[in-house]
Amino acid sequence: MTKVPAGSRQAIVVDAASASTTYATLSAYQRTSNGGWHRVLGPAPARIGSGGFSWSHKEGVPNTPIGVFTVPLAFGTANPDTKMTWRTVTSDSVWVDDPNSAYYDTWQSAPADGRWASAEQLNVPTYRLALWMNVNPNHTPGEGSAFFVHLPVAGATAGCVAVDEASLRWLMGWLDPAAQPRIVMGPESTLNQ
Repeated sequence: MTKVPAGSRQAIVVDAASASTTYATLSAYQRTSNGGWHRVLGPAPARIGSGGFSWSHKEGVPNTPIGVFTVPLAFGTANPDTKMTWRTVTSDSVWVDDPNSAYYDTWQSAPADGRWASAEQLNVPTYRLALWMNVNPNHTPGEGSAFFVHLPVAGATAGCVAVDEASLRWLMGWLDPAAQPRIVMGPESTLNQ
């Protein structure tokens, strides 16, 4: 995990045997006092985008991004007592996925009132508990939005990472903003470089 910043002491790793599979594993690692990494969770079975892993992340393309990303927000219907910045989902919570909107790749409250043409509803069972992966930190239009670690879905995801509830709850209790957590994603061949 040489691409994880030196100041980061927590890492979630999502990896798979190849870039084309939709089956992955999720593990969590704590940096040790000597700078190495110690696995503290997993590997837990996970699902990724129906397009597998990709360096390219475009709106509407069901690939899970390869790279190292911050995890700035936890959200859902009830706070599981996380140290992370938490936001509670309400009936009007949406994540804007309209690349023509000034609100692209941000959490907003409906109704749109002309501010966006499309948005992902957050008040759904999949997002009862979720982490936001900041894949597109500048909210560049068309470069992908709404990348989350969330609860399982039937089959592959649209680009997110799906993992069992017990693992996600464990992550919520473990993650600490002071440890500058990162999520590292990609096929094993990429992560081993």
